[in-house]
Amino acid sequence: LPAASGVGAKAATANTVPVVDLGNPDEAAVAQALWEAASTVGFFSVVNHGIPLDQIYDTFACSNAFFAQSLEDKEAQSPFKPQLNSGFEHMTQVRPSTGLPDVKESMQITARGEAMEGRWPAHPADFESRSRGFMTAAHSLGARILSLLEPRACPNNVPGTLANSHALWGDDGQCTLRMLHYPPMTQAQLADLPPGSWRAGAHTDWCCITLLFQKMGETGLECAANPRSGSTEWAPVDPVAGGIAVNVGDMLSRWSDGRLLSNLHRVRMPEFVAGIGADGPAAPARYSLAFFMQADKRAMIECSAHDPKQPAITSSDASGATSPRAPWGRRWGREADDAEWRVVMQVAGVRVGEGDRWHKWRVEVAGTGSGKDVMMSGSPRCTSRASLDLPRLGNTMLGTSWDLPRLLGNALSLGRFA
Repeated sequence: LPAASGVGAKAATANTVPVVDLGNPDEAAVAQALWEAASTVGFFSVVNHGIPLDQIYDTFACSNAFFAQSLEDKEAQSPFKPQLNSGFEHMTQVRPSTGLPDVKESMQITARGEAMEGRWPAHPADFESRSRGFMTAAHSLGARILSLLEPRACPNNVPGTLANSHALWGDDGQCTLRMLHYPPMTQAQLADLPPGSWRAGAHTDWCCITLLFQKMGETGLECAANPRSGSTEWAPVDPVAGGIAVNVGDMLSRWSDGRLLSNLHRVRMPEFVAGIGADGPAAPARYSLAFFMQADKRAMIECSAHDPKQPAITSSDASGATSPRAPWGRRWGREADDAEWRVVMQVAGVRVGEGDRWHKWRVEVAGTGSGKDVMMSGSPRCTSRASLDLPRLGNTMLGTSWDLPRLLGNALSLGRFA
């Protein structure tokens, strides 16, 4: 199959993400299991989580009914508003890791009053009430997980700070439910995609944690290895019976002084199945529900070490630091300007100056002689010119100013600039 599908990239390994039983009466053991998963993998699944399976199935049915409508009806019922992160979005979200739109559509519901004004779908008729009920249940679970992680993740926090910083339907609330539909595709449709397309390109989430509800049999989600491990493998995050996948986001990683890992993840195209679709073999559809526990706009995110180089910042300020799609870029690095540019899989870098904690690196597109200066934190020992392989993003391209410093920073921490 062509690499455009994501199938052509290196397959995920048989590594698995941890499964944590929230029904264990030993709360300390549950907290320890969550901590180990969140600090080493950044991904885990939870079972016996307290959300009735019937409610999950019902929300999937609600999502399916909405997506089954025509594109014109969906766009008319819930026009997308990027500034509010709400509404229906059809194959327009561009990932910096690919520079291409994800092959998916989504319905985003941000739990803040004005965000949904004029955007609640009319079909199914009870869409709003069913979605609100599900969001309440997901929010309660997310608050519990944050509270279990908080004592070790943010030891200087007043207990309950994380949970209380995520209001539903408050004036500055930012928690969001995202209903996702990855449509089935024939071989012909796949061939029409630009090379390098994925159902969802590699990315991190910019919330505190994400709860991802998946349907059994609908696979494709993968997470990268912990960059501190030195591995460049990806692991499948397949649906677990009765389970919910959870991952740490950029916001909680910062709040925890980096103790918890916000990990790259992606969704690849599945193998083709005969007999699906009128035009021959097709990749089956995938549906998922993502609930993002994103801190309120005025929530103060303050590292426990009170590092002057990483000052306290509100969630709103952090979210607007670069762009709506890359709000946490300046946590990792900064550049002389924000112009977008791309590099291929091999880059070269050499430190050409420094100031305070920041080191200036000259990063060049391999074999072209062109490039630009990048300011980022890095180990002082990494001073020589070297080639850097970035297979973590498969056979895609890197993109935009914000994620290159991050990925180079990961490479520095692994000593790949020697």
